[in-house]
Amino acid sequence: ADVHTITDCHSLTSTVVHLPCSKASPLGPGEDIYWSDQMGITDPGAAYLKHLQYNDPPHDEHIFTYPHKGSFQPSHTGISWTL
Repeated sequence: ADVHTITDCHSLTSTVVHLPCSKASPLGPGEDIYWSDQMGITDPGAAYLKHLQYNDPPHDEHIFTYPHKGSFQPSHTGISWTL
């Protein structure tokens, strides 16, 4: 997945994830989503890192891939709110 960090002119950082397609644009060109770290259970960065730690998706697979029956499957559901 195309994930990188940007820094604005005030030295604040945000994470950018490029989604190659979306429900509104299934054939592309996709869109970028942004998040900044937050304190507490609503921190999207912590949720993303926990997903990577728990599911360990291959670098060349869908960003929300999870292991299932010996292979990896792309998730078709939302991200869990539970950290």
